[in-house]
Order: sequence, then structure tokens, then C-alpha cells
Amino acid sequence: MNYSVVIPSYQRPEGLVRKTLSTLLAGGVPREAITVYLHAHDPFIDTYIDLLGGMGVNARITNHRGIGPQRQQILRDFPAGERIVSMDDDIKRVMRAVAPSGKDALVQVADLDAWFRQMFADTEREGLHVWGAAPVPNAFYMRHDRPYSTGLKLVMFNLYGFVNRPGHPVHVQTVKYKDEQELTLRAWWYDGGVLRSDDTAPVGEFYTPGGCQADGRNYAEVLRSSEALVAQWPDYLRWNTKKKSEWPEVDLVRQPRTGGHPVDVPPPGASA
Repeated sequence: MNYSVVIPSYQRPEGLVRKTLSTLLAGGVPREAITVYLHAHDPFIDTYIDLLGGMGVNARITNHRGIGPQRQQILRDFPAGERIVSMDDDIKRVMRAVAPSGKDALVQVADLDAWFRQMFADTEREGLHVWGAAPVPNAFYMRHDRPYSTGLKLVMFNLYGFVNRPGHPVHVQTVKYKDEQELTLRAWWYDGGVLRSDDTAPVGEFYTPGGCQADGRNYAEVLRSSEALVAQWPDYLRWNTKKKSEWPEVDLVRQPRTGGHPVDVPPPGASA
């Protein structure tokens, strides 16, 4: 079972090599399967090219600035049916819960190649197309006794996988922000569920300076995206007023797996 790994990156060449690339190669992922997506006008583009060339890792240079446009380019670059793992450029390791608590409750996933293959095998055996990891590497919030679930649970973009379907409504992005929630909802709506690894989560430095997410977002734009999604998914998204955050927050309303919907059936509130 072959797959490709894609990593959008911006202004973090050394960090990319030290974190995500080192993690992948140490985990047995073939270097020829890895492609780093770069912005043509990144001030560190020459450093990226030198480092990636020396490691035998592919580089794809585009004119797209920002994580959303890069992800849309990835969909266009790979053929239908391609198994794709998408990762942030600051993943330091991937951990698995083996107990509910304690200092030894989490162990590092040494063979990432085998785990990626297993995730795609489980996803396809379940008749699904999108998988994700647990959001927090904390055994208290993970399930050591259950490798995955298939209902409506958030797929985080720091580490997730999908079978590419160019033109499918699952990949349609109608909002600039909250795209993790949108992809998750669309995969659950059309496919009937998403496969989420409830016992495994990445460890990263997700809020360090730079990176593709450094796109100058502002409160008004995040609010517009949130409002638009709540309008499209009135029974499946709710405002989170308890979380202490400077940004508008919305949460998925947990739902069981379903039979899915045909591609010509829009989200429940899309035409309202």
C-alpha cells in the first residue's frame, strides 16, 4: 500500500529538517515519498532547496502563500485515488497511549511507515476516505483501549490522511478559516464518517513564529468563516463560549457514523 507525504512549509527550513523530516525518516518513511510544498517568494527558498536536495526529499514550489491555497494545490497535483498524508512542518514525534495515565502511559510510535499504512488500511476497510489523529498527546484524553472511531470527530490538519478525490464535494472549501471543521463535516456528511485514531497523537510546536499559518488573519475574517459554517451546519456545529481564546471558536456536535449522502446533496443549511 503506497502513499505520499506532503508538508506545506514557510520560513522554517531548519526547523522542518530538525522536526518533521527527521521524524518521518527515523520512522521509516521513504524519502522519495515526501514532498515539501514551498512558496516561490519565501525568503529562505534557497536554503530549503539546498537542504531538501541534500536529503533526497522532493520540493514543489508554487506561487501560493498560505496553508489553504497550498492544500488546494496538493489536491490538483496528485491523481484520484492517491493516498496522501498531510503534516505540519513542526511535528517532533508521534505518541500512542498504552495506559490511561502515568509516566509510561505514552510511548513513541517508532515505525511511522507501518502506522500510516495501517491507518489507510483501516480507513479503506471501513469504507471511508479521511483519517485523523487524536488532537492532544495526553493519555487522559486519549483511548488506549480503542485504536479508532468512525463518527463525527474533528480531524486536525497537523497530521491527517485522505484518499484524493479531485472535484469531490468533500474537498470543497467555502471558508477561509475553520477549514479543519469544514473538511471533517463534509467527510462525515458525504462518506458517513471519518476514521480517527483515538489512541495516537502528534507532538509539535504548533504556535511558533512563521509557518504557513502566518497569513495575517484577523478577528473579523475568522468570525465570518465561523458564522458561515454554523449557518451551513446548524445541527452539527455550536459556538464555544467557554474556551478562553481571542478568536471565535466553534465545536463539532458529536454524531455517530451514518450511511452518508450522495454528492449532489448539499450541507443541510447551505441553501438556507
